[in-house]
Amino acid sequence: MLIPEQRRISRDFKTILKSMVCLFREPTNLDYIYNLEDELRYTQASLLAVEWLKTKPEVLLLIQERYIAPNPNIEVLLQYPEDSLGYAYAFYIKKSGFDPSFYRQIQVEDDVSYVLLRSRQTHDIWHVVTGFKTDGLGELGLKAFKLAQTRRNLAVFLVGGGLLFIHSRQIARCSP
Repeated sequence: MLIPEQRRISRDFKTILKSMVCLFREPTNLDYIYNLEDELRYTQASLLAVEWLKTKPEVLLLIQERYIAPNPNIEVLLQYPEDSLGYAYAFYIKKSGFDPSFYRQIQVEDDVSYVLLRSRQTHDIWHVVTGFKTDGLGELGLKAFKLAQTRRNLAVFLVGGGLLFIHSRQIARCSP
């Protein structure tokens, strides 16, 4: 029996679901997070989140001018005053052994892709500002914070999936 067109699961939804399952199996694999984020890019929720961000005048200006930050020079930032964000960021990157350009690149074609790229570029700055660590719970906390700040739907998927993952591990420990 054929399923009516309106009841079929879209190919995009299947890809999103596959990314979620893969991420559930390998929660530290960043490719799955980027795949999920890329699939969610033009959903109605993403479009609404960007429209909401554009209601903030200072954010609207950034989106309109399409400012793209250059790759940070960590050694130069380490020369900044110790109480500056630049120094704190550089110290965090160096101490953690991170690459400040680790994120998956995307071409900026519109407001949605611009917000996505800037979110990827500033991910570690969010860690510095909020104090959330880069372990599983820290990443979930950061995503919850970013959800409140940006309303981007990736955070909903990651926080929800992360809580489900944690819950399933708790259940597994309690099983006889």
